This record gives sequence, structure tokens and C-alpha cells, in this order.
Amino acid sequence: MINFLRIRQAFFVAFFFLSNFFLWAADPTTSASNVQFPSASIDGAQFKVSFTAGNGTGGRIVVVKEGSEITGVPVDGTRYEFNSAFGTAGTQFTAPGEYVVAHLTGSTTSVTVTNLKPGTTYYVAIFELNGNYATPSTIDYSIVTPTDKKVTTLSAPTTQTTITGFTQVAGNSVRVNWTSGGGQGRLIVATKGTSLTATPTQLASYNYSRDFGSTTGSSYWLSPDVFVVYKISNTYTNYADINGLEPNTAYTFAAFEFNGDITPVYLTPASIQTITTHAGPTQAFTNISFDKIEGNRLDCSWSGGNGSQSLVVIKKGSPVSNVPENGKSYTSNTVFGSSDAEWVPGSGEYVVSFSTRRSVSITGLEKSIPYYISIFAFDADKNGYTYYYSTPLQKTQNTAMPPTGQTTVTVTAITGSSAQLNYQSPASGGGNSRLLVIRDGSPVEFLPEDLKVYGGATSTYGMGQLVGPDTYTLYGQSNGGAPNVKGLIPGHTYYTTVFEMNGTTAPVYLRPGASVQINIPNEPTTASYNGRFSSVEGNSMRFDWQNGDGANRIVVVRKGTAVTSVPQDGTSYLASDKLGEGSELTAGQGEFVVYNGSYSTVTVTGLEKNTTYHFAIFEYSPSGTGPDYLTASGKWLTASQATVSAPSTQTSNLIANDIQSNQASFTFTTGNGASRIFVMREGAAVDAEPQDYTRYTYNKNFGTSGTQLGTANYFVNSGNTAFTITNLKPGTQYYITAFEFNGNAAPVYLRPGATMYSFTTTGGVVVTAPAQAASGPALEKIDGTSFNFKWTNGDGANRIVIARKGSPVSFVPVNGTGYSANAAFGSNTDLGQGQYVVFNGTGNVLALTNLELATSYYFAVYEYNGSGTTIRYGTVALTASGTTATSPTVKSSNPSNTTTSNSITLSWTSGNGAGRIVVAREGSEVSAVPSNLSKYKASNVFKDGPQLAVGQYVVYSGTGSSVTVTGLEANKNYHFSVFEYNGVDAPVYNTTDVLKTTAIIGSVLPVTWLSFAVSEKNGKVMLDWTTTQEINADAYVVERSLDGIRFTPVLSLQAKGGEGRNTYSATDPAAGSATLYYRIKQVDANGKFSYSNVLRLAINGTPALKLLQNPIQNQLGFECSEEWLGGRFEITDASGRTIYKGEITTTINRVALKAGSFGIWYLTVYSKTGQRVSLPFVRL
Repeated sequence: MINFLRIRQAFFVAFFFLSNFFLWAADPTTSASNVQFPSASIDGAQFKVSFTAGNGTGGRIVVVKEGSEITGVPVDGTRYEFNSAFGTAGTQFTAPGEYVVAHLTGSTTSVTVTNLKPGTTYYVAIFELNGNYATPSTIDYSIVTPTDKKVTTLSAPTTQTTITGFTQVAGNSVRVNWTSGGGQGRLIVATKGTSLTATPTQLASYNYSRDFGSTTGSSYWLSPDVFVVYKISNTYTNYADINGLEPNTAYTFAAFEFNGDITPVYLTPASIQTITTHAGPTQAFTNISFDKIEGNRLDCSWSGGNGSQSLVVIKKGSPVSNVPENGKSYTSNTVFGSSDAEWVPGSGEYVVSFSTRRSVSITGLEKSIPYYISIFAFDADKNGYTYYYSTPLQKTQNTAMPPTGQTTVTVTAITGSSAQLNYQSPASGGGNSRLLVIRDGSPVEFLPEDLKVYGGATSTYGMGQLVGPDTYTLYGQSNGGAPNVKGLIPGHTYYTTVFEMNGTTAPVYLRPGASVQINIPNEPTTASYNGRFSSVEGNSMRFDWQNGDGANRIVVVRKGTAVTSVPQDGTSYLASDKLGEGSELTAGQGEFVVYNGSYSTVTVTGLEKNTTYHFAIFEYSPSGTGPDYLTASGKWLTASQATVSAPSTQTSNLIANDIQSNQASFTFTTGNGASRIFVMREGAAVDAEPQDYTRYTYNKNFGTSGTQLGTANYFVNSGNTAFTITNLKPGTQYYITAFEFNGNAAPVYLRPGATMYSFTTTGGVVVTAPAQAASGPALEKIDGTSFNFKWTNGDGANRIVIARKGSPVSFVPVNGTGYSANAAFGSNTDLGQGQYVVFNGTGNVLALTNLELATSYYFAVYEYNGSGTTIRYGTVALTASGTTATSPTVKSSNPSNTTTSNSITLSWTSGNGAGRIVVAREGSEVSAVPSNLSKYKASNVFKDGPQLAVGQYVVYSGTGSSVTVTGLEANKNYHFSVFEYNGVDAPVYNTTDVLKTTAIIGSVLPVTWLSFAVSEKNGKVMLDWTTTQEINADAYVVERSLDGIRFTPVLSLQAKGGEGRNTYSATDPAAGSATLYYRIKQVDANGKFSYSNVLRLAINGTPALKLLQNPIQNQLGFECSEEWLGGRFEITDASGRTIYKGEITTTINRVALKAGSFGIWYLTVYSKTGQRVSLPFVRL
């Protein structure tokens, strides 16, 4: 018998083997090529190899060998470790002396190989591979590699640099000259002294500094006293200037030729020569200049010479006659005359600088005095021994001198508050700046003090520095033009004086100055002129003019007729550029002030289109009694202008040309407007118009954000020439119209627009609108805040449902527009007038939520085909309406009951509600009512269900007509209320017309209670009760509560039994709270039980406090004893937030509560004596 299982296993083994065999057999077919060794990257101990990659999918490995061709080949399935440092342990290839230096992938086709020997030949092989290099079992190498690819590292040059000598030898520097050798570069080193034996480390690259010894670190020296002072890699530079040397000192220099850059190879021994620096400078400084000349200060600088340091000596009135001594240092002080800086006692010559700096600021000088300066160049060795060049640079300079020529000043263009000053510079002798002061009422008596700077840079009187009685600076220091002085008072006389000066921080003035008198008139004499309207819109216009000579002016505007009133002297008028909001010149005349100020332009707003407005400008100047207006006949400027009106001829002949799939071009005939704007809509006629006074943004790219008008209408162009609209959709109909307008920023449009033109773009998918509307509307699961709306679909692929509260739907969807839906009514975009899309899809059921109870809602169902821009809606909609649940109108009736020892079966005839709940209460009529939209989970076990208020339990909820209530007690009267409702999960109740009935449990209890009392003694609660007729009684359980609602067992006592009188006592040692509630649970031998009355106990004399109802809805009632009167109370919600605070003025209190969170809330009362009690209650 043939074993097919073994045959199948053998087949799969063979298949697996062959699959792997053919996977490994796929060698790369193209090897690396174009192997290059860039000459710039060949160094003494490294080189760079680059190449063109082959077609290995897993990259390629690079192998290097010293001295001979590579003979090894890679082994498939092997991953070779690699390192660009040649010879690294663990990177050996398959033959001796061969090392893998790189595995390269992607666009990386080069590697720099390091750790090589100078002057040595290395061979390179590159093997392409397929597979994943991280997974050796997938690697398959090509054994073909470019051959005879080799490179030789650099060796030392054969010809050394030759130092040919030294030139420009000074005390602190020297120029080293050389003839280059045969290498790529050369290294110049120096040491102090006559011996230099150090040589550079082979393959080490050095940095250099031409300031000898200025930089430390092994990259800057061959040994700690041999410094690299120059390094160059060209052959045409043959000298270097070395600085930082000491005077009169021997230095030895050496030059080393090298090849390479990063790992250079040096030629040794070096070319060596020694030079001794000069004993000090050999050239004096030159080119002294004075950067600042003040009355008490001179700033100077100098250059040239070859000394490394400067000694500056200054003398007042005569030349410096002494010279410095070699080896000596001098004390300096920039304050002239400092005794410690007089270098030769009694000479009057003072050292103001002794340093490497080539500038100095000399202070402590006298104004207008000549000073003689001598600057000596010197060098110093490391011990501070100085070598001076005895010939100094000399210069004489005066401190600032007062100017000799005074600027004169004149005045022109005097107005009621300003005057234009004019300068006339002197022919010669003027200063570098001037001081300008002004005084009110009297000539200027102020004279500036030399060396003092005065503040001020203003053209307004009184804003500068006060320098004398009513005397202020205008410009403390200025070399510009004369100002137009402002802030002047009509009827006042002003005097201005200008003083020339030399210097900036310590100036010297020419006194006295030149003055001019300014007389400011009271009433202006010249009216405004040259009025013009530079911008006219539909609701605004700008009026410009040339000012008269008043300090200020008011502009008055009147609609329809000329201004006839004039302003009254002494009266100030409030201006507003919105017509009608400023002061009225004469009550009831409509002449309003739109401007009050010193400028010459106003833009008036709040105007009406196509209306003429009249302007009048009255010049005035302020006075002590108020404004003084120029109102002489003909002495004010008048003008008039009409706002723009709508054009009278609309755009015509609007047609599309060259219609394509995504664009169309348009031509038209212009109307008589200043311009026109074009509006386009997709899929339907343009249904919105531009509004007057609004300037709209347009874009020829249809649908651009920010260009929309109304819904789906877009501004696409404005202007006078043909245009092309882009971003259109293939096979889509568009509508376009135009509106002529006049104006610019607030235009007035001609409406209606041009004759509507429509066209359809080429191409695209043709989508037709559905022909059959939805039908068969129906409502289900009608609730107080929701219901289900159903229908039978029409012939559209999809449909949308639009809903509206209180009125039929008027919105019509636009073709090419999709609408997002939300079944929570009112939660998405309002389509207008409270209309919302509540459904969009293929189904036929809508669960609508977020509704209002007893409210009608209207619907429109539109079928549609297509998606996005191809959406086409049916033209006929299914319409329907529905109302949320309302309160039932007929209550339940005909109650009847039957009782047992612990239950009542209650029956009734149902009203017209969809359902009803039954509420039971022991001993009193049911007073609570259910809350609309609240669904109650009933329990027919009395006290197990939810409470509408304390002790009022929901014992039934449903659609039936009877309930058996258990857990009742004998000899108790139970009251019931039956509330009809409509709805399911958010019902609406009839709480005004309610069936009420009672029933009594008449059977004899197993225990008769004679008494039950609680009291407090020494912080403990004492409980005492008396019973009789204990038939079948088993035990008594004492239960305690903090809130009168939730009780917990405290202790238990065995029942004594029998028909006689039994007395019981118990103690609760852990009272703790200020107010406690107790009850006794009597348990029968058969497990049945009943309760005693609930007793409340206030601990430690706490005054009485109790809730009138618990749970509560919107009103809390509580009763307190008289001890609480005059105190206060507060109510906090479940989160601890204070909801209400109040004073306690009566023993019965009722508080209306605002909406808030549900749960356990707290009433806390505070007495005047500091007592505090808190009671919890349930907020429904």
C-alpha cells in the first residue's frame, strides 16, 4: 500500500530545500565600477575610496589589503564585521592580511580608510551582495570585483624648506623668509634662545598662532617651549610676520616641509636659523587724530610705528621737553594733573597712558587751552624692562573754543498756536551745534554755562528743560533746521534765543545769543482754504483742506442744505466723525460738529447714500475765556458733496465662452457703475445679493474660502474686462450674475443683478435627481424628549431628513452640497430659522433626541443621488410632523382593594395614559408628585422602591391596572396615588388630576408597643421600650441613623415573650453625632419583622432641627426650635459647592432651589452661640 503521507512530507522537504537553494542562487548581476581615490583625500595614514554601486539589494562590502592584490572571496550566508580603521581585530576577511572596512548601502558609495602606514600601497576590492546583512542566512555575494584598484599613501617630501633670513626686525616682531621645498606644505616653529632640537610628530596635524607663545596646548607646540608660529599649504607664500616677541632677545626658527593634511608626513631634519630682536622700536607712531574735542576733554588715537606699547605725555601751554628712560615704567592717569602721573617732578608733564592701547580719553582739562601731546613707542621684555624709541609723535590741540560766528533767527507763518522759526547760519566761525530757548512774556535773560549740557528735544513750548522764569529749552543741542514752535497761546508774546556752541558732552557757548520776538494773535485772521473731497463712499466721505492761521478749527456738516449757524465765542464743541453724535451748533438745525482739532482732514461716517452734505470750517484760537472763532462774513471755508448712489444701468450680455471641464471664460457689456462684481453658484440660481456699504473679496478660483455670499454663492470677479473662472467641476451646471456699483470701500449696488446666465462644464459623470419621494411617514416610541420617525424610502440612493420646531420646513437643499447630520436636534449647523439636518444615509428610521416635551416638530425628507459635488436632490420632498409626549388627560378611576396581614392588592380602571405609576405612603395622604422626564423603577415591596419624598414610595410602574403591595404592617392606614403618564424612557405625567385611595391592614400584630423613648446621659444614648402580647416574637434590633433615612443595626436583644408587660433597656455608647435617629426592629420567629416609630435625639443639648420633606425636588423645607432663631443656614450640593445662604428668622423655613446636580445635599445651620448641625437630604 502506498504511504501518501510520507510522499507528501518528502515533497514539502524537497520544495523547502529547492526554495532556499534558488533564493541563495540569486547573485547580484552588476558589480561596483568607476573606483576612484580622490587625490585631495590621500594622506599619510588614510585615503578615501569612492565608486559607482552595482545592483546588490543588500549593499556591498569593501575589503582592503596592504601590499598585494586581494585573493579572498566572500562566503554566502556570512556576515563580516567591519571597521574603517584598517586592521581592526575581528574584521578579518577570508584571506590573510585582508580586512573588511565597510558595509555600504543605498546612496553611500564612499568610505575613508584610516590607521594606515605612510608611503604604502593598499589594494581595494568591492563585493556586491543580495539579502539582508543583518540576517546572514539570506546573504548571497557576487565574487566579481574591480581588479587592480590600489592607492599609495603619502610619504615625506624629499626637499626641505630653507629659511633664507629675517627682515623687518623690531623689538617685538620679525619677518621670517624662506624658500619652499618639494612638499605640499611647510610648518614654521620657533623657540626662545639659540637651540631648537624638537621635531613634529609624524601624522600629527598642528594649529598655529603668529603671536609667539600666546596659545597653549599640544596642537600648538612641538614641546612646551617650541611653538608653531605658521603653517601654509601653498608654494607662493614665502614669509610670515611673527609677533609677541621680547626685545633684545634671541629666537631660533625651524622649517619642516610636509605632505598631507589630516595625517601629514614631515621631512626632518629642519632648516634652522637664529635672530636677535631689536632693543626696542625702530619707528615712531604716526597719524594722530582727535575723535572728540570738548571743553574739558580730548579723545585721541594714533597708528603706525612698530612699538608694541605706548607712553602718552601731555602738557598744558607748551611742548613736552623730557624723554623716557629705558628700563623704567611710569604711572599713568587719564585725569590731567594727577600728582602721581607727573613723570618729572615740577615739569607740568603728565603721563595719561602707559599701555598697549592706541587711544586715550584725557579729562580734567581747561576749556579753550592748547595742550601739547607726545607719544613714545616702546617694547618690554617678560621681566618688564622697557626699551623706548626716543623720538615721539607730537601734536598740539586746543580744548573746545567758543564759536565766533552767531546764527540769527527769524519767524514766519504765525498761527494762533504756532510759529515757524528760521535760522541763518554765520558766514564763518559757527559752532558744531546750537541751543534754542524760548520765554513767554519777556525777553530771554538766561545765559548757558560752559561745560554744561541742557536737555530738550521738542518743538512744543513748556515741554523742554526749565532754565529760567517761564524759560524753556526747545532743543538743548541741535545742528538741524529750525522748528515750527507749537503750544503757544493766542494773545501772548514769546521770545526765542539761539546760542552757538562747540563740543558735545562739555560744550563751550558763544554768548550772548541771537533773539527774535513772536506775537501770537487772539482771533485768527485767515480762514481754511483749498477744500477738496478725496474719497466719497455710500455712507462716508473724506474732506481735506489747507489750514488757516487758527490754532485749531471745527468742521460742521449739515444734510441737504448749507450751514447757516456759526459757533459762539467761548463755547467748546464736542466733535464726532459719525454725523449726528457731535455737538449741534443750533438745536434742531441738524448742523453737527464732526471735527475739532489742529489737523487738516476728517472722514465723516454715518451718512446716507445719494445724499448731499454741506461742510463749513471755522478757525479758532484758545483764549482765557475759551475759543475765539473767526466768524466774520466770508471768513470760513464752505463746500458740499453728495454721497455715491447706485448705478442706473446694469451689466448686460453676460455669456460664457470656451467652456471646459474645469474652467470657463466670460465676456459682458458694462453698465454705468464705477465697477461691478460677479457672483456664481453651483447647481442652482444665485439666491443672494450684495449689501450696500460692504466691500467683498473675490477670487477667480471658484469656491475659495472667504468669498462666499449667503449659502454656496461665491464672488468670482470684479472689474471691467473679460475674465476666466477656474476650479470648476466637470459636467456641472453653474449660474452667474453681476451687480454694478459705485464707490470703493463702502459701495452702493444696483439690485437686482444682471440677467442670470447658466452653463454646464464639459466631461464628468451625469447624475440625475431621484424621481420618487419617500412616503409612509410614521412615529414610534414617542417620549417627552425623543421619538422615532420612520418612512418608506423613495428611489434615491440616499436621503436627508430636515427637522424644524413649531413650523413646516422651508429649507431646500442645494445640488452639489452635502450636509452633515446629527440626530440630537439643534446640535449641528442651523440651516436658517431653526432648521437642522437630523439624518443623512440609506436607512429609513431616525431616532430623534434633544426635543422639548409637548412640542410639535416638522420634517422634510429629500431623496438624492450622487456624492460630493455630483449630489442631485429630488425636487419633491416627503413632509410630516409629530409631537413629543404630552400629559394624559384622563386619570385612573374605580379603585378597589383586598388586604392580608401584611399586603394590599390595589386595582383600578386605567386612564388614557400609555402607563401609570402608583405611589404609597403610610399614615398620610401622598403629597409628592413625579418629575416629568423621570422614569422610576418601582418595587411592590413597601419601602424598597424609590421615594418621591420621605416615606412616599413608588410601588408600581407599568401599563396594567393592579398591584399587590407587600411589606406592610397591621393596623396601619396606607394611602395611594395613581399618576397617569405618556412616554417610555422620558415620560410626561398628569400630576393635577390623580386617583387617590386608602386601605387599612386590620390583622393583630404579634407584638403590642406600649412605649418607646430615647435620652442622652454622659454622652451615651439610653433606649427604653415597653411591650405586651409578645406572640411568636423572637428579637429586637436597635437601629441608628444620621439622616433619618439610612439606618444601621447597633445591637440586638432577645424577646422575653408571653402576653404580659415586658420592659427593655439598651445603651448606645458610640453616639458621636450631634443629631441621631433611632428605631426598633421587631423580628418574629418566622422571620417577619416590623418597626417602631422613629425617634430623633439632639446630643449635648443641641436645639431641635428636622427636615419637612426628604427626598426633595425644587424646594427644601425645614423646622427648627426657637434656639436657632437669629442664626444662619447654608445649603451645599453633592460636590461641596455652596448653593444658598440665608438667615433664620422663623421656625418654619422653605427655600426654592435652582437647578443643580442630583444626589445627597446638606443643610447646615449655625446658632448665634456657635452651635452647628448638618442634615443630609436627597435632591432628585
